[in-house]
Amino acid sequence: MRKITLLMVLFAMFNLNAQTVFTEDFNAALSLPAGWTNNDIEGGGEVWAFATGGEAIGYADGNTIYYEYGGMSGNYGVFDSFAYAGIIAENAALESPAFDCSGLTNVTLNYNHFFTSGYGGAGFVEVYNGSAWVEVASYGASTVYGLQNIDVSAELAGVSNAKVRFRWVGNYAWGWAFDNVEVYQCTEIAVPACTIPIAPVDTATDVVTTESTDGLSRVVAFSWDAIPGALNYDFVFEGNTIANVSTPNINITGLDYDTTYSWSVIPINCFGASTGCATWTFTSESAPPPPANDNVCNAEGLTVDAAPLAGTNALSTFDATEVAGSCWGSTTTGNTVWYSFVAPASGLVEITTDFETEMTDSQLALYAFTDCTDYSTGTELECSDDDGETGFGYMSVINTAASPLTGGSTYYIQVDGYGNAVGAFQIQVKELLINDECSGAIEVIVGGAAVAYDNTAATDSGVVDTACFTGATVNDIWYTFTTPATGISTLVITGPATMYALYSDCATAIDGGCSSDNPELVPSATYLVAITDDGVARATGAGTISVTNTLSTQDFDNDLAFTYYPNPVSNVLVLKAQKDIDNITVYNMLGQEVLRTAPNAVNTEVNMSALQAGAYFVKVTIGNATETVRIIKN
Repeated sequence: MRKITLLMVLFAMFNLNAQTVFTEDFNAALSLPAGWTNNDIEGGGEVWAFATGGEAIGYADGNTIYYEYGGMSGNYGVFDSFAYAGIIAENAALESPAFDCSGLTNVTLNYNHFFTSGYGGAGFVEVYNGSAWVEVASYGASTVYGLQNIDVSAELAGVSNAKVRFRWVGNYAWGWAFDNVEVYQCTEIAVPACTIPIAPVDTATDVVTTESTDGLSRVVAFSWDAIPGALNYDFVFEGNTIANVSTPNINITGLDYDTTYSWSVIPINCFGASTGCATWTFTSESAPPPPANDNVCNAEGLTVDAAPLAGTNALSTFDATEVAGSCWGSTTTGNTVWYSFVAPASGLVEITTDFETEMTDSQLALYAFTDCTDYSTGTELECSDDDGETGFGYMSVINTAASPLTGGSTYYIQVDGYGNAVGAFQIQVKELLINDECSGAIEVIVGGAAVAYDNTAATDSGVVDTACFTGATVNDIWYTFTTPATGISTLVITGPATMYALYSDCATAIDGGCSSDNPELVPSATYLVAITDDGVARATGAGTISVTNTLSTQDFDNDLAFTYYPNPVSNVLVLKAQKDIDNITVYNMLGQEVLRTAPNAVNTEVNMSALQAGAYFVKVTIGNATETVRIIKN
């Protein structure tokens, strides 16, 4: 079952001046009150319970809906069908003790309740007329709540052993709660007097409003003089009645700026409702001005690579000739704002609203304009709807890597909220790295100096082989190199939490080309390499990439030749040469030095027992010659 969202706000409580014959508020204890019966009619052990706190069944945890909307207070009776989880069909009644209506000629039953509809659950209010139970109210198809006033004179007037019960029928539905049960005969002899308004006063203008919780309308607070003897009030707004308002105030949502409305209040007691009460009017305040960047000519300037800038599309408008982004899933007629920036020389930028903000679903479009006063001169260059990762409906991101902009030219960004979404957001323009995409891969010279990189500003190209990476594949940058025909080429990458993947072209990953595979490079081959953080630590930052090439043992002069064994090695690697071995350096597959020794001897041993199992490069230097061999450590 899914949690429910409550759409209306209506609650009521009451306190009667009347001849009362029965009352129950359940506040004595969280257990069955004296004289009451918990009748398990079905016989499956599923019965009514007692609770406090006001948390309604089927709604978000921690709510107080039973208090706010049902008008209950303190303890109350509740049947939680959802909690019973459909173990057996439910038919259970919470029955009052007998009470005496023999001296009453007209009888009213009052109670506060909250019935949550759905999944076949039903509620029945029944009274005992001395010989049988008679239904006086039922609930099922709709969620119903608040104060209920039921005339039960025909059923209970003159009955000396009257009772009332609340009977639930269902099977894994939601539930029902009730409180403040009262049976009485009205002693009022006239309807209450009419009231007068406190706020807004009649014919008031420029009445202050507040923003509704959804940000789509305005709210006005109403109040009026409390009338002695009034049990509740009918609040009439623009001809629509909200019944059983218990307090002399109410907030009404759904209003607009600069609009005239009518309202009235009808006090009610047990005798009846006031008549001839006046209707009042007021006019709401005028709307504040729209944001300064409401149109393209007043676009707010953004600086490339500056920190994210706070913005809002609240109160924005949509010009008569303004055009919505071509990719937008839902357009509005009043929620766009504009920004501008000057493209960097590279023309490569990312425009993003992908931040955790009040707005949770944005839409973007990028334009070039020849005349900001004429929307028809604008050319849409890029569009985004939901290309981000944050937000309930996802924020949006534009990337110009595929179609670089003209450096030094001014461009315009149109920001909208999906559907009617309005609120605060953040926007940023960042210059992309030249090698942010595979097509811009930077060449690394084999045997040349290490090339420094920093992938902090990189984005996800969407090309990287997901099989090569842990976590999310983000922040990848691209390089290319060609191995020579002779010697052993070795790729060495340094950097925080770095991983890489090898490609033969921008669409074809090389089998076994992940950094975790410790791939061997073949001679006379052109490689593309995507470097990224590990997607978990998100440890973006600076590093280096280089490709070394060393002669194999076959390429050494006989005087420089050496042998090594065993391979694979478990503990000690033995090396024997024709001349003194000057240096031995061991690297892991990430190019990190893990062991170094300078034996200055023809024969030597390297203790590798402390190294973890895996592949390593052993670089051997004899005189001015260097050779690198690949060793497997068991």
